[in-house]
Amino acid sequence: MDEERFFRDETKKEKSDKQERKVAKETGGRKTINSGSLIFQKGDVEIPSKKVLIEAKRTDGKGMRIPKAWLTKLRKDAKSKIPVMHIEIDGEEWYMVRREEFFYILEKIEGGV
Repeated sequence: MDEERFFRDETKKEKSDKQERKVAKETGGRKTINSGSLIFQKGDVEIPSKKVLIEAKRTDGKGMRIPKAWLTKLRKDAKSKIPVMHIEIDGEEWYMVRREEFFYILEKIEGGV
């Protein structure tokens, strides 16, 4: 066993990878390999059957700023998929969608679909 790895705290990268794996597992999606490092890989988790693209952000702090650039990039990368932002702040998780997608979801719920 690598003692140094066992006794040290998780890096930011390891925590982000763990978040992405968890989101993929609980949504039935698949984690994007090397998300952010390859030009053709978009988003952190994709749910092809639901046409959803999820971008995951996290902090151990008490809050985070969400720059409009993150949201604009996610919307652009999602193309015809539903763009979803997964935010984890100090262990609390949120799924965020744009207004259009929120009302689309409400319509599907109310329509019984």
